[in-house]
Amino acid sequence: MKITDILKTAMVLEEDGRAFYLKCAEKTENPKGKEMFLYLAGEEERHYKKLGGKYKEHAGRAAKITDSDRKNVAKKEHVHILKSVFDRKKIKIKSDILDALNKGSEAERKSIEVYGKFEKSSDDDALKKLFRWLIKEEENHLAILEMEYEFVTETGEWHDFGVVTS
Repeated sequence: MKITDILKTAMVLEEDGRAFYLKCAEKTENPKGKEMFLYLAGEEERHYKKLGGKYKEHAGRAAKITDSDRKNVAKKEHVHILKSVFDRKKIKIKSDILDALNKGSEAERKSIEVYGKFEKSSDDDALKKLFRWLIKEEENHLAILEMEYEFVTETGEWHDFGVVTS
């Protein structure tokens, strides 16, 4: 796969992750939960921009994500399961917030797996470094979601999220 194709694929996944977390924030009534999901949406946007910068370095122009790109990403074997979590037409979060936390955790695990494959398949050292960074970022998101799930199930309350930096 070409570097620009890999970057576009990752950009689509980050964009879809952002949409997913925004939908979760919209469905979450608790201000602490809403804050956490909005933070994660912001993180996905930050990743998208970083990937977009790398795309521009390689292609000499900004990436434009099209419907055709989305369809191509959905067909790729290594991302199709992740895309099913983020499918924009099917994002339905039950009123049970545990569903959203579980889907978010599943998506982060799949992202780690996909980015690991991208990192291993690349010959470009800068791209390998970028995907290692993304893996660490997604591992942090997974830890946040798992901690929140545990806290909500044990106490019935949301954790006081506050500002987290990565």
